[in-house]
Amino acid sequence: MAAPDPHSGGRVAFVELLPPGGRPNPGANGIAGLRAARALHCETVVVTAHRHRLEPAVGELVDTWIGCDTTSADSVADAVAGQRLDALISWADPFAGIAQQAATRLRLDTVRAATLTELRHAVAAHRRRTGYGDAVTPAGRLICEQELQGPLVSAEGMAVDGRLETWGHTDRTLSPPPHYIETSVAFSAEPLHPDLDDYAAAVCKALGYRNGPFHFEAVLTDTGPVLVEINTRLVGAGIHRAIDLATGTSCVEQVLRGYVGLPLPPPRADGAACLAHLTIPADGRITAVEGVDVARTSPGVHDVVCSVTPGDTVTVTGSNTDRLCYVLATGESRHAARRTARNAAAKIGITTGPYAWSSHV
Repeated sequence: MAAPDPHSGGRVAFVELLPPGGRPNPGANGIAGLRAARALHCETVVVTAHRHRLEPAVGELVDTWIGCDTTSADSVADAVAGQRLDALISWADPFAGIAQQAATRLRLDTVRAATLTELRHAVAAHRRRTGYGDAVTPAGRLICEQELQGPLVSAEGMAVDGRLETWGHTDRTLSPPPHYIETSVAFSAEPLHPDLDDYAAAVCKALGYRNGPFHFEAVLTDTGPVLVEINTRLVGAGIHRAIDLATGTSCVEQVLRGYVGLPLPPPRADGAACLAHLTIPADGRITAVEGVDVARTSPGVHDVVCSVTPGDTVTVTGSNTDRLCYVLATGESRHAARRTARNAAAKIGITTGPYAWSSHV
């Protein structure tokens, strides 16, 4: 009797695992994707220009490394040409669009059908497509902006052969203008607006986005949801962990199952989860990070993640990169989960002092 194939789940290639300059951490979308692929018995391929930086952290999760210029879709497609792949993806900005362009060139944006009728409909729909979902990058010099009044929310889920599977929605708290740093994000399957899911589906259809995860942000104005952005990747900043806690299902595994054609177990609503962030108190050198263990052992808290340690230097930028630490907590509702996360975050103290200047040239 032949030994079972340890990689019977398919072969998945990831284009980069981290955004430019990002540090390897277990909660990063790309690294979580590698672990999920392993759990599904998939063979893993990583296409990267930074193997030396990634291999010490994830080498045991990678079967094949391919080096190339990952800022070019043509370069990525050429590098993996001849490889037998079930999916070519990226969940790290700005590589998601590059991976999709390369996948389209290699004809990996396939449609699966269970019956001949479904196949005929799928082929007809595919012929009507004008392109594949992708991020929009400004090419001109003029940027026009509009300030929208209302709460910023998101819909999180995945597209499977043009059908949207929405796991749930997030609301968030923001710092005062003009920076609007996200200071907390809470996820639940409970709807936030009756038109939000249909609006997200209409946008995905207009873009021709048929397969893969989506992170869809909108402002709920007096006239209904208005698109802020859509990302053809999993939501970042650790929020996919909140989705897992609130649905009882790994959203990373769900997406990979969709790519390789495995059955999708239905998620189950299981309350809410929230990430509460701590931001840079002032420019300088981190002198102390205190209270992390106390916060981590607080009731309802599942994890505390800090990206800095004493001795690190930090600079206020007025963006989400000012966030240094987050608390992940659960509750029966978004409000309850946010209260628990904030109470635990209040136990953490991050202090800064003057920069340590060197007298050596």
